[in-house]
Order: sequence, then C-alpha cells, then structure tokens
Amino acid sequence: MPNFDRAILIQNINKLMDSKKMTQKQLGDVLHMSQPNVCKALNPKEKKCFTLEQVVNIAAYFHVSIDSLIAGDGGHSSIKLTPRSIARFIVNLVEHQYAKVERVEVEEEMFKPFIDHEGIPDFHHKKAINNYAAFYLPSYTQIEDYDDVPEEAIGSIYNMFEMAGNDTAMRPVNSFLKDYLRVRKLYLEHKLPEDTYTEIINNFLNKLYDK
Repeated sequence: MPNFDRAILIQNINKLMDSKKMTQKQLGDVLHMSQPNVCKALNPKEKKCFTLEQVVNIAAYFHVSIDSLIAGDGGHSSIKLTPRSIARFIVNLVEHQYAKVERVEVEEEMFKPFIDHEGIPDFHHKKAINNYAAFYLPSYTQIEDYDDVPEEAIGSIYNMFEMAGNDTAMRPVNSFLKDYLRVRKLYLEHKLPEDTYTEIINNFLNKLYDK
C-alpha cells in the first residue's frame, strides 16, 4: 500500500458515511467491528487504525477505489499488513476480476532448524522446487472472461471489442508498474535519493485516475 495521511483517510470515510447518513454502529456491522472500536479508528488522536482488510471492505462497500480513500504524505503506513489482510486484498482483486492467477515453479533454498538428541541446535538444508500462485492484472478482456457465453453471442462480443476495444481498468496500472519497477531499481542501486524517489512515485500515482 502507498504511504498515506491517516487524517485524510478518516476524513474521507466520514464524508462517505455522511453521504449515506451512516452511523458508526452501521459501519461496524459492515466491518464486523464494535462501535467503540470504529469510534477509535475514526479518531486521529487514538492509536487504533483500520487494517488493510477493513480499508478494502470500506472501499468495496461504498463502491470507491482504495486510492480515493488514501493520500500519500511520505510517512510510514499505519495499515497493518497481516497474512489475513493481504489474503483478503488478493481475494478482492480476484473476485472483482482485476487479477488472474497462474502457477509458477521456483527453486528455493529451505532451512529447517531443529534441536538434536543432545540438545544442540542444528538445521536441515535443501534446495527444492516450490509451486506458487502468481497474480497478474490483465490489460485486455478475453472472451473466456465472460461466464457461460452462448456460442451465438461470441460474434457480438468480438464486434464490441472491434468498436470499443477490450482494454481493462488495469491497463494504466500495468503502465504504472513498469515505470515504478524501473525507478525502484534505480533507487535500490542507490542512483536516486529517497526524496526524489518518493516524489517520482507520487507523480506516477497522481497520473492514475481515481474512479
């Protein structure tokens, strides 16, 4: 997640709640949080903040993008990146058909510490091929992306593609990722100072539309 100003996040959530005349208890019901915890998360003076999973669910509930809730200020993220919150974020990408999944094989070294029979720490070491789920964000819609399309309707879909194109909302995201990874490589090679790197990435992000 990009760096963000928690006060702006809180302000944007409050605006969305006001637009729906939504109470803190009702938001808590959506997020499976108690009203007191919602109150604390919406109070910039409290240490409690919304998790990544909760921010994703807020964006989904109000039909807005996560970027529209969060603004960058160059600080460190207060959103908790936990295995569950990351998994929930990936689920949302896949369920909304923003991401697709492929299987990849990666050779890795694995170290397994143990205590031997004499009580001395030791480890097993081996190399193995591990199978992972790899996620990507398609830039173009394919016929197979449509569920249960009758054969007679395929021609109409191709006609639609020919007239309107088949770009997805992820095409500009992929363009951003190419630029981001190129600039990040320069930063990791110590060819860019941190403030310049942050400014460039924020400029890239600001070019992406927020709808």
